[in-house]
Amino acid sequence: MGVITLTRHNLPNGTTVGIADLPLACCALEVLSVKRSLPTSEASPDFLILFISGTITHRVSDYVIDQISEFKKLLPELHHRVIAIGACAISGGPYWDSPTVVPGIQSLGIEIDGYLPGCPPTPSMIMSILSDSMAST
Repeated sequence: MGVITLTRHNLPNGTTVGIADLPLACCALEVLSVKRSLPTSEASPDFLILFISGTITHRVSDYVIDQISEFKKLLPELHHRVIAIGACAISGGPYWDSPTVVPGIQSLGIEIDGYLPGCPPTPSMIMSILSDSMAST
């Protein structure tokens, strides 16, 4: 099960973003690819973004809710965005009808700021949502 860590990265436009990831399954690899492609920064972030990537099961749903709550407490003076990455986080993906799988993060009553579909979404799609998030802050 994933653990949220916040890393600071410089985006191509010079903005610094704090990226956190709750890596629950395979889409986490694409998020990791994006994080590794961006230069790290020592600067204070301009905004924070949390990627929820992967299948959410009923067994981990309370953990997911708790981690999102903890994320929103980090640096409260900054704008926070929570993004569901991939078909599984958005709708349960190919496992939507499994009795153990949550049929999408919104069914947990969590406010999500954006959805990035795909199985998996490409790193370039993740970069686009980073740019879009920066523009909306």
